[in-house]
Amino acid sequence: MPRTLLTSLIPAAVIATVWLRLENPINQPLRSVAVAGLAVLPALVRPVGARVVAVLLSAGTAASIAYGVSPLHPRHVPGAIWSRFSGGFLDFYDVRTPFDPRVHAEMRSVLLTAVFGFALLEAVNYLEHYGLLRGKREDGRYERTAPEHSWNSNNVTSNVLLYHLQRHSDHHANPMRRYQALRHFDEAPQLPTGYAGMIVIAAFPPLWRRLMDHRVLAHYDDDLKRVNIHPRARKRVLARYGSPKSAPAGGGGSAGGGASGGSAGGGSAEAAR
Repeated sequence: MPRTLLTSLIPAAVIATVWLRLENPINQPLRSVAVAGLAVLPALVRPVGARVVAVLLSAGTAASIAYGVSPLHPRHVPGAIWSRFSGGFLDFYDVRTPFDPRVHAEMRSVLLTAVFGFALLEAVNYLEHYGLLRGKREDGRYERTAPEHSWNSNNVTSNVLLYHLQRHSDHHANPMRRYQALRHFDEAPQLPTGYAGMIVIAAFPPLWRRLMDHRVLAHYDDDLKRVNIHPRARKRVLARYGSPKSAPAGGGGSAGGGASGGSAGGGSAEAAR
């Protein structure tokens, strides 16, 4: 409980602070603090049933505080929320494209942040599941996600900064486990360095393939039938690493031609999540 409270209060405080910075003028700062506190409250409630109730109560109370709607009149809540959100979005995003940076200078930051966020997400998905494949059972369903279906990194510095996100195998195998409690598994494939270094390397495909392809093959004991190979890279991979007899008929990601993170054969990097 203390650990959960500590790890929840930090992002809640950051969100509340940023929210107050957007208020001009700052009006009723305690309202922002109260909403942030209500967002943290459900994380402290157990068991799951009670947490669901806490989420509903916290959401209703937060909406009434943020939008000035009485919880005694629930019929007015959806309309009030919609009017406030639509007005706020239009005030900021109602610009023609291409926009004039002299008039809407803030839009440059918005677009750059969006591009950076998208690229960062895809890079992390890519490196978390590169070349890995979940096998199919006899009934046609994919086998249960296990630690060996995600790349791990036990780099101390990055794990501290990312709440052990790099122990990704445990996150997929046990999705209800809290990030700060994720464990290391020796049987999981290991990245050569932390996420920070791997994200940079992923931006250079030849370097990435030279660093990672042999690790994919070693993880599967040089058995290409177990590797997630992208169809477009199939011939190139076979020419470099094996014969058609040793490769699967299809697959999602590619090892050697740019492996996808798809852990479920043809799925995306999030397929194992």
